[in-house]
Amino acid sequence: WNGVSWSGGNPNSTLNVVINGNYTVGINTPAANLNCRTLTVNAGATFTVSSGYYMDIWNGNFINNGNVVFQSNTDVVLRTGIVINNSGASNFVFEDSSAMIQLTNIQQTTPVTIKRSTKSLKNFEYTYWSTPVASTFTNTFPPQQNSNAVYTYQYPTPLPLNGWILQQTPSTMTLGKGYAIRGQWCSPYPSCFVTAPQAQHTMSFVGIPNNGNISYTSNSTNEIHLIGNPYPSSLD
Repeated sequence: WNGVSWSGGNPNSTLNVVINGNYTVGINTPAANLNCRTLTVNAGATFTVSSGYYMDIWNGNFINNGNVVFQSNTDVVLRTGIVINNSGASNFVFEDSSAMIQLTNIQQTTPVTIKRSTKSLKNFEYTYWSTPVASTFTNTFPPQQNSNAVYTYQYPTPLPLNGWILQQTPSTMTLGKGYAIRGQWCSPYPSCFVTAPQAQHTMSFVGIPNNGNISYTSNSTNEIHLIGNPYPSSLD
């Protein structure tokens, strides 16, 4: 793709595709989901997948030397390969509700940015989180938290928390472990508190996406466990 047209015919699952000019799946020809054997985005080019579309890479890697954006409600399926992002994590972005799906256990090696958004939250309302990338720190979640805003669950612990364990911040999130993280703080309490949802917050997970077999053991004894999906896609 040279920014205007394809030089070797429309892409299909047997062709190695090179993006040498700006291209948007769902807008440029063909205005449909993109299938290719491998995909390389050259320096200076921006490759975008529009909301509601997906791409399927059948037999190799997705190599980025430019910029890549997956808008919300998009997917990339990597049947045999991985993402090789040579442009830095900020130049390979998965927006909220997009997914990277791998069909093998091959480990990723380069970082990307994966965004996930909350619903609209009330003051002090909690959201359950889990990290889809390696080495995420608990103090990076928006909005800026104070020192008693992140909890995990392990029963028994003494009242009044009754199973909830306050986490030190910053600390590295454990893959597969669930975290309850508080939203907007206000002061002075309780006069500042309102019951209507106030804001939606987006977390940017920056790092190497998780893949392969991941295990986490919960030691709770009351058959209630807080675990989380450690992958950049939904679970089957």
